[in-house]
Amino acid sequence: MYYMKYNIGDIVEFYSQIEHRVVLPTRINYTEPIKEIGIVVGKGNALNPRTCISIKRFKGDYKVVENCNIKKKFIPIEDKLSLIASFGDWWYNTHKSLYQSILIEAIGPKY
Repeated sequence: MYYMKYNIGDIVEFYSQIEHRVVLPTRINYTEPIKEIGIVVGKGNALNPRTCISIKRFKGDYKVVENCNIKKKFIPIEDKLSLIASFGDWWYNTHKSLYQSILIEAIGPKY
């Protein structure tokens, strides 16, 4: 089966399952799907078709997702900068070259 290839720096979206536990007179467990958006920071290979994504909900920390569950999203560069601005301070040092390439894209010529 063929899945789209993602590059480091691509913006993607996918669904995560959030588990809720409610203790009332009886215990209730349920899951709720939520749409996540993030930036690709690592890729798998043909034998390991997964992608490592920094997401806003985790302040840039990672979620590893099967490629078949990811959809590429095209957003303006300003929104991409806004997304990474919501990440923790550690993210910039860890992904310095990715951050610099996004800044160059933002200040570069618009054709």
